[in-house]
Amino acid sequence: MGASAADGVVDAAGRVFGYKGLDVMDGAIVPRPLGLNPSRTIAALAERNVAMPLREAD
Repeated sequence: MGASAADGVVDAAGRVFGYKGLDVMDGAIVPRPLGLNPSRTIAALAERNVAMPLREAD
């Protein structure tokens, strides 16, 4: 996850730079280890990233 393609593969919403319509919605977008049992953080990121395009469509 980064601000641009120069420092990450996806943006904060999980959208892959340079590939419109390709989103990553799992723990692969987390830029560094979260510690033990990161499942809640990963689930929260995925939930937020799924909701973002739905809000934009309205």
